Amino acid sequence: MPLFFKGMLCVQILLLGSLQGYLWFSQRSLPAVWEAQGQVMSLDAHNVELQRRNSALIREIHDLKTGQAVEERARLDLGMIKPEESFFVIIESP
Repeated sequence: MPLFFKGMLCVQILLLGSLQGYLWFSQRSLPAVWEAQGQVMSLDAHNVELQRRNSALIREIHDLKTGQAVEERARLDLGMIKPEESFFVIIESP
């Protein structure tokens, strides 16, 4: 095998080795990309949870603005009744 081909083979091996090193050990390596993708998936799941919570809060604010929730809370939390209503307490014996 001529010396030129041996030199080209060595250059190709060194180039391949440096590319593999960059692929696995650099800041933009495959493990770093996989870790970043995992973080993105985790943040997406957290965002879905926050969006669900925000939607519930928006519905509650709407109910408070329309007055439906105010009446419901007054009845449940404070035991209030309307003037024309009757309130009965049922006590169960032990």
